[in-house]
Amino acid sequence: AQTTLVGPLREIEKAAVFDRIRAYLLVKVVFIGAVLPDHDEKEIMVWAAWLMTCGLLKHMGLLARDRLEYMTLSVNTTRAAYLRLSFLLAIVFVGNVFMTLLGLAVFGCWDKCAPGGFGLVFLVLFECVLTLVDLIQTSVRLGLHLAPRPDDDGQFEQRVLLPFYTDLSCELLAHSLSLAHYVHVWLCHGLAFTLTDALLFVHTRSVVKAIASRVSSL
Repeated sequence: AQTTLVGPLREIEKAAVFDRIRAYLLVKVVFIGAVLPDHDEKEIMVWAAWLMTCGLLKHMGLLARDRLEYMTLSVNTTRAAYLRLSFLLAIVFVGNVFMTLLGLAVFGCWDKCAPGGFGLVFLVLFECVLTLVDLIQTSVRLGLHLAPRPDDDGQFEQRVLLPFYTDLSCELLAHSLSLAHYVHVWLCHGLAFTLTDALLFVHTRSVVKAIASRVSSL
């Protein structure tokens, strides 16, 4: 789907994809070590398969965002290219909805949750929610870029500000969700002086710094 819809990756896109995948794998190794302290092989395999599938959708969506940034700056971008990119976003959205519904069905929270079930569902659906936030951000930017340009100066100013506030809102929401997720994982794991705790602390600190940096930029 990636090759058909966005074509060959540029070098900067390849580097961004590899960096994000490496960071994702590191975070999820820490996550599995925190939530599965007994290292049950079956549970590890289930979590690994789930996180790999969610990660594939997540990184396809992020690749679409990277390509959109390039396309909006290129004078040679055709309407067909935007259509293919929209189709890629639609595929990721449908896949993400399917994974969300699958998670709710498999983990017993379709109609109601068993006591303590909400905590597990929050862990399972975290990446699905983050992917949805990224898709909303990219779709809004794509829609604004393709919309007819207004003649009125006031409307033009609003159109310039809307992408900024969309990016700001989505990034703050994603960082806040990540912070809540790390705190949740820490509560599930318990506080101890291990390598897992040290890595959790590093990731939590980086998210807090990202939130502070984004807020200070206002």
